[in-house]
Amino acid sequence: MTFGDDRIREAVEKYNAKLLIFDLMSSYIGGDCSMNNANETRAEFNHLIAVAKDTGCAIIIIAHMNSMYRVTMW
Repeated sequence: MTFGDDRIREAVEKYNAKLLIFDLMSSYIGGDCSMNNANETRAEFNHLIAVAKDTGCAIIIIAHMNSMYRVTMW
């Protein structure tokens, strides 16, 4: 399943969902999309944006950063 899958809208409408959480973002991004390319990634979200606007369902997408991106506070 990808973010553009019509089953997402169907499930939100069927269950009148108010919150939808995707964890892990990379599991749902399309195979042709580079997560390092903002334009491609943004295009992947268009279907979810439409679902959220049309249904009022809030959508949270979780992306875990690897250890390369860790920052220490001190």
